[in-house]
Amino acid sequence: MSHHSPLAGNPSIVGVMSSLAQPTPSLLGQLPDLIASQVLLILPPSATSTLRLHTFSPHDLFLLATIAAALTLLLVVYLSQRLFGKDQVRIYHADTTTPVRSRTGLTQLHQLVRAACPSLIDPLNKMNAFRPTWYLFNGHLQTIYAAFFAERGTRDISYHRELIYFPDGGNVALDWHPAIIPSPTPAVAPDVNDQDTPIVVILHGLTGGSHETYVRELCYEVAQRGYRAVVVNFRGCAESELTSMQLYCGAWTHDLRTAVAFVRRRYPTTTLFAVGFSLGANILTKFVGESGEHCPFIGAISVSNPFDLLGGSRALHRTWIGRNLYSKTMTQNLIRMFKKHHHLYVNSHTVNTSKVLASKYIYQFDTAFTSKMFGYRTVHEYYRMASSAQYLPDVRIPMLLLTALDDPIVDPEILPIIEVKNNPHLLMATTKHGGHIGWYEGALNPRRWIPKPLGEFLGAIIQAHCSLPADEQVARVSAANPLNIAQPFNPVPLAMDFPSHSLDSVRDNKIVRDKQPMASPLTPTITTTTTRVNTAASSPSPKSATKPPKSTTQQHPASSAEQPAFPLSRATRSLSNNNSHTNSKAVATIKRQLNPLLMRILAVFPQDRLLVLLLGALAGFIGRAKAR
Repeated sequence: MSHHSPLAGNPSIVGVMSSLAQPTPSLLGQLPDLIASQVLLILPPSATSTLRLHTFSPHDLFLLATIAAALTLLLVVYLSQRLFGKDQVRIYHADTTTPVRSRTGLTQLHQLVRAACPSLIDPLNKMNAFRPTWYLFNGHLQTIYAAFFAERGTRDISYHRELIYFPDGGNVALDWHPAIIPSPTPAVAPDVNDQDTPIVVILHGLTGGSHETYVRELCYEVAQRGYRAVVVNFRGCAESELTSMQLYCGAWTHDLRTAVAFVRRRYPTTTLFAVGFSLGANILTKFVGESGEHCPFIGAISVSNPFDLLGGSRALHRTWIGRNLYSKTMTQNLIRMFKKHHHLYVNSHTVNTSKVLASKYIYQFDTAFTSKMFGYRTVHEYYRMASSAQYLPDVRIPMLLLTALDDPIVDPEILPIIEVKNNPHLLMATTKHGGHIGWYEGALNPRRWIPKPLGEFLGAIIQAHCSLPADEQVARVSAANPLNIAQPFNPVPLAMDFPSHSLDSVRDNKIVRDKQPMASPLTPTITTTTTRVNTAASSPSPKSATKPPKSTTQQHPASSAEQPAFPLSRATRSLSNNNSHTNSKAVATIKRQLNPLLMRILAVFPQDRLLVLLLGALAGFIGRAKAR
């Protein structure tokens, strides 16, 4: 009796089984043909004849099916973002918020925002929405785009730089952007001694500076509203020379306090507002909480604030992409700054330079350098004492806290929503997407959404204050001025002009332009001024300065002195990567097959950054899968 296998009568299956018996390389090479042949067997003969599928080779059919599947996936992502991608801004505040005084009377903070800030609160729920770029659909993509591709389409602006020297020999660079008065005719920059133009103090993120795209976009928004912006570049940032061993950290508010004292001394009656980003937002929030009733600002904004440095560090290093992309990148930026000023720490008994240079992650750098330089016993002590969330109950000025729930740097579980609801001076705005200082919208040329809500909020607070009678404005500023400054101070500018619209990259002391300057009515120069600031009392130690008293009568008189001025540089990331090489034949093939739009994308995005972008997309899909 013979036994016949049930597979013997099926020639297609027999063909597949015989192919499986072949070596693996042969099987992989024939896989497209095998799949396509099985598809042809499934289709009825009439469909095969009608569609003329027999004119294509099985390999071509496999490629067409792959392309069709990829296009279908892109279409699904695009339609889902277009139909469901609108992020409604969610607002948190106390039941009764602080009254804001204006010429028309008193208005509660949340009611003022409802009336003057449609990007934050819109009764019709139409304008208070962030619509993310459809292909930047998660926080990783938004953050990566902000880090690598944000320079495209960002405006160039002019800065006037001033260097303020401290008693310890260190310095902070103040970059001023004069207000541009909206006018149909060419505007003229206002007088630097103008006491009536409000000033917006801007603090950048970790190892950032006035060259950052988010800073320049806010400076442009501030100028368009008729105000003046000043960027406080922390020690060693924005290509300012580090002239002392003292750097900066998330808990160090002394330099900001001295810089604000310098600005207030020159403009004793001018309205001051403040905006901080990322680590700068943490420093600003801590400063505002420390100042309490005597805060020199009439209002403030915190953007992408980490709030809890210890909890944020643990959340960041909990994931692979957090450790190997974000933490390593931030650490490399810090080590790059450290190497630039390595000579200052060669003979240091506080810092082990070998351990600093060997740091791979941000907590390792903070353990080897930051905590040691600022007198903390452990890195956890530094993180706990530097966290700004603990200072939110002491805030006594109208303050907006803006954050994205998919920020890969800020864990949404540590957001201080309870503190916000228990302080009538605070208002928190959250969006579902946006990443870390991202918030990009638009398809072909994405632009940041945040200048709109930031401009509306600071404009509403400043306009309410400036609508008061002049004597009442002066009285409010004087009452909130802990520095007790009566006379303005005008430093003597040095004869150093740099022909640039912004801080351009400097190579071998030669200014290098990487784009055409934007047309601007301002004089295309950067003038550097140096000033020495002497404090009446000795500077407090870093650790003791983390919790200063609520009020202080310490004065910071300033006197001009000629100091060595250092070359300015833009320190922007280059859009080209010299280490990236592409096969010329492959590029030629792509050029013949892809349309000009794709070629434009490939020309702007280097290979390594495309890989990072794809990595962000993969991380986003993994995050969504875990969420489900």
